[in-house]
Amino acid sequence: MLGLNGTFVVDTVSHIERLDEGGFIHNPEVLGYTGLARMEYTVAPVRTGRSTRTA
Repeated sequence: MLGLNGTFVVDTVSHIERLDEGGFIHNPEVLGYTGLARMEYTVAPVRTGRSTRTA
């Protein structure tokens, strides 16, 4: 559910392309379609913990 509202059900499968200490890349599949989006996240250490960036 999106925002704990049952009206907005999110039914998505995400294929993980890369997963390591430096981040991950995933490709969501919506209603059987892939290639709609490719989401890449980079994780890096910072003074206060870890920082995540979306490319």
